[in-house]
Amino acid sequence: MKKTPLYDIYEKYGGRIIDFSGWALPVQFTSIKEEHAACRERAALWDVSDMGEIMVEGPDALNLLQFLMVNDIAKGYPGRVVYSPMCYPNGGTVDDMMIICLEGQRYLLVVNAGNIEKDYEWILTASKYFKDVTVKNLSAEIAEVALQGPNSEKVLQKICKYPLNELKYYHGVEHVDVAGIDTLITRTGYTGEDGFEVYCKAEDGIALFEAILEAGMDDGLVVPAGLGCRDTLRFEASMPLYGQELDENHGPLVAGLGRFVAFGKGTYFVGSTALM
Repeated sequence: MKKTPLYDIYEKYGGRIIDFSGWALPVQFTSIKEEHAACRERAALWDVSDMGEIMVEGPDALNLLQFLMVNDIAKGYPGRVVYSPMCYPNGGTVDDMMIICLEGQRYLLVVNAGNIEKDYEWILTASKYFKDVTVKNLSAEIAEVALQGPNSEKVLQKICKYPLNELKYYHGVEHVDVAGIDTLITRTGYTGEDGFEVYCKAEDGIALFEAILEAGMDDGLVVPAGLGCRDTLRFEASMPLYGQELDENHGPLVAGLGRFVAFGKGTYFVGSTALM
């Protein structure tokens, strides 16, 4: 099984490891029920470094993404985060992902762990039809943690030099100092609660995770959490999981995600004919 940059600290906090899409990840640290409640009532912290990151950049980056994504990526601007499924010509789903719009015609795509290579090859192949765009798989270089729950802002602000109250939902900011670590922070999540997803260099992942825990653990504001409650939380919040509500045979309309299919964006996108 593959391991994230944070694997070595799972045992320290009592993580019970399972195989998830070929990754060795903690299903729980205490219990799924306790961690679920902690997220709803206080805050919970996950290692989500199994997620993939693909950078698409250049003058034709937006054109490529408008072609591949069913949502309207043109509504994004530097600092905005856009959610979109990506479909096959038959309307089935390649994957669903977060697209973080950055300065300098850069777009960081955050994709599902089990789909990293498939997504990268799909996007790279499509990029060959566009004149000036580069596609890079940065997944091995990046660690990601997710802090979710009512106490999230209070906990993270203790060690963060950016005024988090100014960061809007589905927005992000680069080069934020968190406990001396250079990070990218987005106000997004997969639980239905307020929270943040924080990205850093892979080698800084453990330090980032422990700094956030230490900022709130003594006061009982935050607990480490595993995959088990992440699934129950997202299910309660009606958020899709690839391989469950979405897959190569089931598109976004069947999954109740029609609001993310931008038929009126003024340009053809892969799967549009089948989805109409």
